[in-house]
Amino acid sequence: MSTVKQEHITKRVTLQDVANRCGVTKASASMALRGNKRISEATTARIVAAALELGYSPELNDAARRLSHLRSNTTVINHVVAAFLPTNFYSRTEGFLSEMFRGMIDVLEEKGYALLINYIRADNNDLPSVFSRGDVDGAIVFSRGGGIINQIQTLRKNIGFNNRTIVSLLGEMEGCALVNTDDFQATYEAVTHLLLLGHRHIIQCIYQAYAPEELPSPNDRVKGAQKAIADFGLNPDKYLHLFEVDPLLTGAETLPTNLHLSNKAVPDADLTRELLAYLDKHSEITAIVALNDPTAIHLWHILDNAGISVPKNISIIGFDDNFPMMDDDGENMLSSIRIPLQEIGREAARLVIQLVNGEVPPEEKRILQHELIIRKSLAQAKKK
Repeated sequence: MSTVKQEHITKRVTLQDVANRCGVTKASASMALRGNKRISEATTARIVAAALELGYSPELNDAARRLSHLRSNTTVINHVVAAFLPTNFYSRTEGFLSEMFRGMIDVLEEKGYALLINYIRADNNDLPSVFSRGDVDGAIVFSRGGGIINQIQTLRKNIGFNNRTIVSLLGEMEGCALVNTDDFQATYEAVTHLLLLGHRHIIQCIYQAYAPEELPSPNDRVKGAQKAIADFGLNPDKYLHLFEVDPLLTGAETLPTNLHLSNKAVPDADLTRELLAYLDKHSEITAIVALNDPTAIHLWHILDNAGISVPKNISIIGFDDNFPMMDDDGENMLSSIRIPLQEIGREAARLVIQLVNGEVPPEEKRILQHELIIRKSLAQAKKK
């Protein structure tokens, strides 16, 4: 007589099994296991205990649920957002990026979303497997710097991410939503203020011609400066001077440790030679609008070392208002266009969540307000 070997088959425990054990709905069991405050502490404790006793695995259940949804072409919300940032975003000197990052964290933590950090690398097309599995709901990308176009293309080609939400910070990117400030209007206001102070010949800093194509275009700022001069009844071709700056010198890591004029920092030799030669050729210039605060600080040190007084001889306006030039009383002297960096991060996080939930159009654009901050680097122009 033949014998048949019997195998014990263990049935996978489902969320419904946990709900049945506790006498609650499947939705209530799910909320309790996710820590939703709508479920009482006592009920949550009972559901968690039942899940442990039955051997319920939320990972297995979630994977099965996701596979089912993917097969039916239904989007699964995982409550996970990815942020693509340069590798130095957390650096002590990188206040520009870290402030936006802090704003993102504030909102995502409050809304119960996890944040996955990814580094922007121009030469890397690989993405972590969480993207291929469809575990990431959307992405926030910092649009400035080399590699971001390639990174977005990689995301769009990824089978698990593909056409999901992307929010771009501070620069329009095709197929992405946008959180930005109005560089055109900000520069228009800054140059108008200089004109009212009696300045006529004004430098607008731009990136050097060899800079990577993916650096933010200064076109909006140049156009804002041109319109301000034209609205003042002057010819922009005559009165606006475009001065190129190496993009490496716009980074905070190039600044002296002590952000104080008395520090007597040794400025970059090439920038020093180019600026002084330009001013020698255009002695009528009395004001500079820098690319950002680090650029303004570099230029200020160059002028000071050359015996050119700020603001007595030349006025300077920075951009972003996140790095100071300190005086002997510990006060920031640098006038600047203040950009709400933390609020940009918060708005990007709010927007990506709204997009994930289908509450706004895919290419939504949000423009945040700037503010012109007047300090001691500005003065009335002296007639030459």
